Amino acid sequence: MLREKNVVLAIRRYLMRVYDSIALSYHGKRVKPWKPIVYRALLHLKPSLRTIIADIGCGSGHNTIEVAIRGFYVIGLDISLSMILLARKRFKRRSVIVYSDFIQADMLYLPFRNNSIHSLIYIASLHHIPSELCTCILRESYRCLRVPGLLVITVWSLLQLRHLPLILWSIIGRFTNRYIYRGLGDVYVPWRYKGKTYYRYYHLYLPSELKHLISKFNFKIVEYGRFDIRRSILPQNYFTLAIKVK
Repeated sequence: MLREKNVVLAIRRYLMRVYDSIALSYHGKRVKPWKPIVYRALLHLKPSLRTIIADIGCGSGHNTIEVAIRGFYVIGLDISLSMILLARKRFKRRSVIVYSDFIQADMLYLPFRNNSIHSLIYIASLHHIPSELCTCILRESYRCLRVPGLLVITVWSLLQLRHLPLILWSIIGRFTNRYIYRGLGDVYVPWRYKGKTYYRYYHLYLPSELKHLISKFNFKIVEYGRFDIRRSILPQNYFTLAIKVK
């Protein structure tokens, strides 16, 4: 058990170092927010600076800023300090600092009081967590959300042909000690920057896997399905909107 915990912590520390290293490159390439998901979520909330939305795993803030400019008070949280600093710069350029705060923290331990947040948004961030810890993440979400708080999650789908080489490479890496291998769907996605390749841990999701995890808590799922950034026969992402009911 202790070994398993140490392995998981090693993955989290490694991911933090990777995103600190590639932050500037990531900031330059991730400029378009996932508007369909953000807008769909905000339809369930009343615009007000008293409505607190936390963007968990916010990166350099390309989704966070879409929440702020629509009249909500938003908190951006990320494990990477470099990402947080870039997000603050993004907000400063758009003159929306008054509507926001940023925190460096791990989503495993949200620094919020019980029943204090109106909505938690995990856009393309939960899949960086090993699957056995996702229950802990959702428990933290449930603790922090008000009733009826809104939970928004998107994750990458396992059912993509482009992921097949990554899956095979991760399995090979298990036997060569190149990667910390966890199981089916656990891959390391490359990011190339300044002549160096960095590998980011992902857990890719099966169609009903996320729904099964959420069903363990008192959430009412109001929407669940696939979300594609580009046209695709196979699902690229799964998303869910769920309400804390009690």
